[in-house]
Amino acid sequence: MNFKTLHLILFFTLQPLIAGLVSASEQAPIMLAEAKQTGISEDEAAVIASKTSGGQVISSETSGTAGVTVYSFKVLMSDGRVKNVKVNAKTGEIL
Repeated sequence: MNFKTLHLILFFTLQPLIAGLVSASEQAPIMLAEAKQTGISEDEAAVIASKTSGGQVISSETSGTAGVTVYSFKVLMSDGRVKNVKVNAKTGEIL
């Protein structure tokens, strides 16, 4: 397990405790609106991927083609399946 993966696991393990009473449905639109203004970090994209998929991010990768940067995440779902989620780094939109 590399440091980046460990960082993401710890971030998403502690994130619900930090988020308090704010629900995922309330957080995701706010994060998406902010992303459209300035672009987003990989950690912010991971939160979007986790919240929209309902799973836990277990790994990430950054790639780019034609000037578009994309964050790719493997998300562990509650039933044990692994889902691939891609997030546009500029807009925060799920691809």
